[in-house]
This record gives sequence, structure tokens and C-alpha cells, in this order.
Amino acid sequence: MDKILGVSVIGLDIKTDVERLRISNAPIHKVVLFEGISLSDNNVSIEKVELRQYMERLDKEKGFYSLITVYLKSSKGEIELKFDEGFKGRNPLPEICLTLMKYIGLESLINRLVIALNET
Repeated sequence: MDKILGVSVIGLDIKTDVERLRISNAPIHKVVLFEGISLSDNNVSIEKVELRQYMERLDKEKGFYSLITVYLKSSKGEIELKFDEGFKGRNPLPEICLTLMKYIGLESLINRLVIALNET
């Protein structure tokens, strides 16, 4: 059994730190952050990075409760890690994407994903 960020995961095609049941359905929204350009980080060729939103429930007062993940497809495999969760509204991805690009940085996010991918 693999471990990603200390969480045991079943060795399937996509490594993840999220309970598989929470990401078993298709995400309701996706934002591609990076695709179509060959990028190499620590001898890993990166093909695609995207944010994904999975809607988990609707509260009448608070609105939609969502799980936001970040997905990476690379030459060493695929990984999907939890980025955020909570009552975020119907489609929080554009705002999260803007914050990510403006303050956090795509390079930092990619480094986090590659490190987690190589942990196993």
C-alpha cells in the first residue's frame, strides 16, 4: 500500500491523499492551469495540471460544500491532492485560480505535486 503525505492509499493509476469515494464521481467543474507545453521538474515531464471541484452536499443556509483538488498528469504517473474544501459557492474555481496564480504561484503547486508523486 502506498502512502501520500502520510495517508495510506491503494496503489491504483492515480495516487491521491483524498478518500477515493470523495473523488469517485466526475468533478462538476475543472480549470486547466497548465497543458500542452512540456515542462520538466526534477526529471519529471509534466503534461497537465488542473483544479477540480467535487460538490459533496448542499446546505440550505450555507450553500454548496465542495472538495477542491489539484490534479497532475506526468511521465511518472498521475496524482490528485486535496487543495481546499468547504462552503465555497457554486463555482469557486475562477477565484481560486486567480488567487493561486497571483499569490501562491503555479511553480510552488507543481513542486508540491511532484514531491508527493515521488514519495512512494
